Amino acid sequence: MKLSLKSRQTSSDGFNFPSEEIGGHCLKISKLLLAALLSVVFDQRQSDEQSVRSAFENYINDISKLLLDTKSNRNNPEHLLNIRVKILTVLRNVGAHRRGGGGCDCE
Repeated sequence: MKLSLKSRQTSSDGFNFPSEEIGGHCLKISKLLLAALLSVVFDQRQSDEQSVRSAFENYINDISKLLLDTKSNRNNPEHLLNIRVKILTVLRNVGAHRRGGGGCDCE
């Protein structure tokens, strides 16, 4: 009887069963994968934000050039169409990023 108690104590104190080792290993791998996934998602979000900022800055520069150009006639329909196209394009791109990649029904 003493032998069985002693073997139980030894096995529970000093021995990890294979299922416990596998479970602990899977937990460590899961935590590592989750941390890596969060890092990738964060990097992608930063990249998307930079893309939106760049598109908006380009839009501001292009529209400024068009509006400040002394040779252009603001009453010219082609000139106004060019401005409209640039506005709709940037709104579509910025809106798509803000809504998670969906399209824009801006027209």
